[in-house]
Amino acid sequence: MYTKSLVFGIAMLISFLPARSYAQSGTAGSPVEEINTSDIPNGSIVVISKEESDNPGYAHTKYAFVDQACAGARVVDYYGPPVDLNDKDLQQVEQRMCTEVAMDTRNGD
Repeated sequence: MYTKSLVFGIAMLISFLPARSYAQSGTAGSPVEEINTSDIPNGSIVVISKEESDNPGYAHTKYAFVDQACAGARVVDYYGPPVDLNDKDLQQVEQRMCTEVAMDTRNGD
């Protein structure tokens, strides 16, 4: 019985290896790598992608908040009413998130 289980386990492992090799890496070629944070001033928001949704008045926007406190750029995947990326309140919220993450205070530590 143990031998059959071992053979079955090895067969399953071998069958999943090709699937893993064809899987797309989430980090290779990501939009954040294409953003040169050294050329963008701290506190800037850079739009990575923006798609209108099927719901009127809603959009799917992916943007990066660039600040060295965020280790360069912090990617935000936003779905909701269109946002004004020049809005000072939005920039303050993103700056606060970077500061909290940098200080590890977000989880109350």
